[in-house]
Order: sequence, then C-alpha cells, then structure tokens
Amino acid sequence: MNKFYNFWSILLGVLMTFSSCHVQKKNQAENTIIENQWQPLQTIDEAGLIGERADLWRDNRLWYIGKSDYIIDGFGNRPGMHPWQGEHLGKWLHAATLAYNINGDEKLKMKLDEMVERLLATQLSDGYMGTYGESYTFMASPENDMKTKLADDIQPASKKANPADSDKVPGGGCDTWTIRYNIYGLLTYEKYFPNKEVVEACKKMGDLLIEYYGEGKYDLTKYGTRNGISATVLLESIVMLYERTLDKRYLDFAEHIVKVSEENPKHRLMGTMLEKGSVVYPGDGKGYQLMANLLGYLRLYRSTGNEKYLQTALHGWHEIQEKHFLTTGDTWTRKMNHNGTKECFANQAAFNTKKIVGEGCCDATWIQLNINLCEFTGTAKYL
Repeated sequence: MNKFYNFWSILLGVLMTFSSCHVQKKNQAENTIIENQWQPLQTIDEAGLIGERADLWRDNRLWYIGKSDYIIDGFGNRPGMHPWQGEHLGKWLHAATLAYNINGDEKLKMKLDEMVERLLATQLSDGYMGTYGESYTFMASPENDMKTKLADDIQPASKKANPADSDKVPGGGCDTWTIRYNIYGLLTYEKYFPNKEVVEACKKMGDLLIEYYGEGKYDLTKYGTRNGISATVLLESIVMLYERTLDKRYLDFAEHIVKVSEENPKHRLMGTMLEKGSVVYPGDGKGYQLMANLLGYLRLYRSTGNEKYLQTALHGWHEIQEKHFLTTGDTWTRKMNHNGTKECFANQAAFNTKKIVGEGCCDATWIQLNINLCEFTGTAKYL
C-alpha cells in the first residue's frame, strides 16, 4: 500500500492552498487570543503546467480513489488491511473538500457527503473511530505493551487476518494517527459545509483521547513508533478541535501533549528546537511526523500567543531548510544506525546521493508547513 500512502501525501500537498480557517484578535495587555472565528478562506485555482496537473488529479485521480472502498473499508470492516490504512480517508476528505471548492464538481460533492456519512456511521458509542480490531486499539493497549507486533509505519502491508490469530493480526501503533486524520479531514469538510453531527463526532474522538491520554492518564509518547512522535501528530488536530468548539478542555489537552512530549528525553521536540538543536534526534528525526508536529506547534501558537510554540516551528523550519533540503524541492532523509528507517532525517555528513530518500509524505508536509508559515507571517521566503 505504499503507492497509496505516497500518492495521498503528494496529492495533499499539491491541493493544499491558503485554506486556514483562523481569524484572531489579541488582547494587547495580556497578549492572549480573545476571539477565534472558525471560517474558511477562499481557495484559488493554479495556472500553467502545475495547474494542469492539479486539475488532472482533482478531476480524475481524486475521483477514482474516492470511488474505491479501500479508503473506508477498514472502518466498516475492522480490522483494516494494514496498520495505517485509516489515515487515507481523512487526507482524502481534506483534499477533496479543497478540490470541490475550486472545481465545483457536484459528483465529487456527492462522494464527499457519502464518505462523511459512512465514516460517521462507523463510530462506536465510546467515540472510537478507527480500523483496528478490538483487542489492539489504543484503548486496549494505551502504551506499547500490546500483544501484537508493533508496526513501523513503513513496513510492508500485511493481509487481513482472523483477529483471533494474534501472530497474523496487523501490528498496532498507528491508531491515534488515524484519529488525527479523521478529525483533520472531518473538520476541514465541516468548515465548508457546516454540520453539527460532524462536530459532535470529532468531539467524541477528542473526549476519548482525553480519557486515555489526558492529565494523570497514560503517556501518549509511549504509544506508537519513534518515541511517540507518530502519536503526538494529534497536536494539530486537537488544536483544530479547540478552534472549532472553543472548548478549553481541548486546548488544555493540546498543551498536555506538549508537556508529555517534553518529559520524554527521546522526543522533546520543542526543547531541542528552542536550544537551536538538530531535527535529527527528536523522535528519531522521523521527517513526516516531525514536521506534522511542527504544524501543531504553529497552530498552538495561534491559539495561545505563547512565543515558545512559534519559535519551535520557526527553528524547525530553519534546520530543515538549511541542512535537509534539496534543490529539487525534496527534503532528504536516510536510514542510519541511530534511526533505523530511511524516512528519518540524518546529519549532513551522511548525505550521499545514492543512499538518501526524497519521501512523498515529507514533501507534502514540508509544503504545508511553508504555506502555513507564509500565510501567518506574510514572509515570501516560505512561499
């Protein structure tokens, strides 16, 4: 399924436009956000060759994948085919919503509505919305003590198996990641097409996460791969949920995610960035997830005015642009003894044109990070 994985990531990046929904005002005395309106910004079509390619994706490939039950099958027929099958639907909802806002294709809108309705129908009474079997959801194994094999997020897909056969069940570890993209995709859809049921479904997912990973509960960084950096990607989506609901519980939970991240010496992304350290070591330097965390810090700054969150995102950007960026536009990664996967940042001394990787998910998230920084700061270098 790597071809789907990389395709969705690249598509997400190409379709990403100036679509942030954040309008805010600051109380000058306290330097805190006092108003936060949830509303979409208008998207625009591209011109030239890039525009033609994007139109082909919007009008053909995006629709073709949307017709496939692959992106939703794992929710309705648990367990899914592989540990991170659930991420694709949220990404598709995000991309397809922005695409419809440009091309106005009513066939695509009908598919969007259908997918949202089908996804909401899979939510369990406790709020769970995922693709894992009951015995190895994050609720059953909230920390990495699961009986099934812990799945790295680049291992080959396994075939769907009998859940009773624990040796063949797809490994765990990416369950919270799926919920990150559920909230991300559903709230993107909802800000263009307001729907109380969508918001309630996202709140139920947020509440379930707080129940297990809130203050005094399990340690989120002990779930999933790469010292928890694959689980703390939740940060951006939880802040989005706060933006949409203005329920402070979600903002508190977002800051709790930061707290536990900093308490894990092998994660500690914010502390490392504030010390002007390298992106190579937090969470093994896993490129895609590390940049997704930076997006969360940027969004958290927008909701709190805490300068540390902004500086975390800015220094992370600088480190990647200065030391891990190719003239082709890729961010480069390489497997080393200290990280164990080809999708992790490596020190500059490890650069070798025959051994580095330009990975699609990293590229898409790099694009997102630059777009968000450009929109927020107005600085052209990000664009």
